[in-house]
Amino acid sequence: MHILSGDLTLHKRTLGPLKTVIYGLRRYDDDRCAALLSPEEKDEVERRGEKVKGFMSHKSKIYLVRYNFFHLLAELTVLLYDRRMSMTI
Repeated sequence: MHILSGDLTLHKRTLGPLKTVIYGLRRYDDDRCAALLSPEEKDEVERRGEKVKGFMSHKSKIYLVRYNFFHLLAELTVLLYDRRMSMTI
């Protein structure tokens, strides 16, 4: 258990930068798309009163929020911690 717990901790530290990338993909998708528009395209979007749509679909953004690896890793860590604590009693 102790080795497995240490391995999970190492994976969490290693995958921390990936978590930042996933958050950036989900959160700033619309902003990145708007930054790539030419001045003429920006004027056209403003004239129509539309909001700039990002590259990612709404479904893919929800997937990144709900079913990401980090959530599962955190749950597994809690289960291992609970199991280790029950073994010491």
